[in-house]
Amino acid sequence: MELKLKENQLVTDLYGGKSDKLDDRIDLLGKLDLVQSFMVRCTYEMQDSEQIETLKSLSQDIFYIMSEISGAVDKQIIDSVFKTKLEEIINLISTVKTKFEFVLPGALNKAQAQLDVLRCIIRQAELEYCKIYDKYKTSQYALEWVNKLSLYIYYLARRQ
Repeated sequence: MELKLKENQLVTDLYGGKSDKLDDRIDLLGKLDLVQSFMVRCTYEMQDSEQIETLKSLSQDIFYIMSEISGAVDKQIIDSVFKTKLEEIINLISTVKTKFEFVLPGALNKAQAQLDVLRCIIRQAELEYCKIYDKYKTSQYALEWVNKLSLYIYYLARRQ
């Protein structure tokens, strides 16, 4: 069997057409894939079954965002879904938020360490998302959700 390479290795498929692999959307999709994978990874270090299920559910929400970025799902659908999801994550934050003086992230155990790394990865994805937000007219609600997700993960780590 002969291996046949693509003519141009810097071109990839996005829904509805081809795109340059240097396209900012490709970077964001990679970061979101990393976020989703690492979220699931974090669940293996956590003890609280309710928090584990919440994190797994949130990891599935990342796929909705990825589908919009790739062009597979219309922005209006993502807006309607993430308008509700934004309210839900704000409520989740209030369930794990505790009063702190000034607290620097620092791991006391493996779960905290994993969640702190996850928060950093989410922040990187949020920055990538900001780069494409205006250019591709992506969902404001989904972008705000990603911002709140990192805050939720910060407080969740402090609860481990």
